[in-house]
Amino acid sequence: MKLSKTNCHFEIKRSLSLIPWVGKVIRLALAGGTVMAGLIFISFGIGPARAVTVTWVATGTNDWFGTNNWSGQSVPADGYDVIINYTNIGVLLTNTTASLSSLTITNATTLIFSNWDTTLNATNIYILRNAIVTCVGPFTNNVMTNNVYLACSNLTIAGGGNINVNGKGYIGGNCSAGGPGGFGPAGAVANTGHGASHGGMGGGDTGQSSPPKSAYDQLVTPNLAGSGGGWWNAPTAHGGGAIRVVATGTVTVYGTVSANAVDSTDNAWGGGSGGSVWITCLRISGTGIVSAAGGKGGSPTGNGGHGGGGRIAVNYNTNDQQGPCGVSFITRPGIGLATVPQGEIGTLWFPDTQLIPTNPGTSQFVGQVVSGGGAYNFDSLTINGGWVRLLTSNQVLRVTNDLRVTAGGTFDIGGDAWQWNAGYGFMRFASNLPTIQIGGNFLIGSGAVLNIYSALTNAAQPTGALVTVGGLLAVTNGSAVYPYSH
Repeated sequence: MKLSKTNCHFEIKRSLSLIPWVGKVIRLALAGGTVMAGLIFISFGIGPARAVTVTWVATGTNDWFGTNNWSGQSVPADGYDVIINYTNIGVLLTNTTASLSSLTITNATTLIFSNWDTTLNATNIYILRNAIVTCVGPFTNNVMTNNVYLACSNLTIAGGGNINVNGKGYIGGNCSAGGPGGFGPAGAVANTGHGASHGGMGGGDTGQSSPPKSAYDQLVTPNLAGSGGGWWNAPTAHGGGAIRVVATGTVTVYGTVSANAVDSTDNAWGGGSGGSVWITCLRISGTGIVSAAGGKGGSPTGNGGHGGGGRIAVNYNTNDQQGPCGVSFITRPGIGLATVPQGEIGTLWFPDTQLIPTNPGTSQFVGQVVSGGGAYNFDSLTINGGWVRLLTSNQVLRVTNDLRVTAGGTFDIGGDAWQWNAGYGFMRFASNLPTIQIGGNFLIGSGAVLNIYSALTNAAQPTGALVTVGGLLAVTNGSAVYPYSH
């Protein structure tokens, strides 16, 4: 028998059973009686492990954590790709998920959050056409509150996809004599027709000597639900819910993110207030809508006020945000009859002015706009529809060329404090009034309105906002400039 010694190299793919033999001397009997001895070197061509994909298989509404509701009879674990695509089913999420690789929901699926601390964790979240993410609600002051909380790298809301917590905030309350009034920090006051407040005050029932409740929550970090309005015959006028998105990458919105209040359907009672949307991300893009609007109040024969707008804050990375996008940001009050006391717009906060488009086009900004970046500086600026207010004292807006307010838009300069007097509310400045500097023309047309609010009577600074125009101030037919004094 011949004996030879050589080096051999074997390539074994996708087999772990030979690992104990690596580096060992082996003897191989080959054809012809030759025995070959030597070291074996085994290289494994094992690629990266693929994520496990699980699909929802239950009908009706069932618990996320029920093993029988998923393919493979297992609840999604860390690193799983999760698909929920059954039509007209509900998935109840009562506790925080594992750290998923991805979640995709579509086909009229509804994902329902319950409990305030419940968080959906995934690297990528896709909310596709006809899918809805929402929460349990509405709720009273004495029960557990709920919200939608998403933690991810990237969030994509496709056209027709929705994060919708409309009416999922505090419950509207019976405001008739002996009723509790609307629930929440600034619900409708019992035995009045006041609208609920949040980012903006609710519309005041002009027949009352006391005002609506004050605005609440944080400007930069809003996380509270909207308050309830009023009703008499049937529960309605619930406040908008709360939405929190924490994304380390991009938030893309082609669908809708909404935390709107519900209208009051009873004569003479106030609407609920808008909820909150707080987004933290690297950048935001898309052409969809982010909204926290108040609800309608009153009726043709009543004095019920509209609910105030909610709060929206988008804290993107100022170095990574790529200028303005086409997303509309709306914190309007309830909209209804002009004879009903109007609520106030809510707040919009951004770390700088990048998201404020110089010509909004089809995107709308409705709210008291506040930037963490100091002065607002634009080559030119057009407020094309919508309702924008410079809120904070000492704000400065500089427009090198023309400033236009058009297409029925409203531009408020000031109004960061309320004065209630003899049953009527007045906006005014508290102190440190803002300045508007326009190098070119100031053009107000096509049904647009400019509102300028005064300082407090007998204040140290006797004037309101200061507006300087280097060119022409033009107000066309059907448009108006209203200087307000309380």
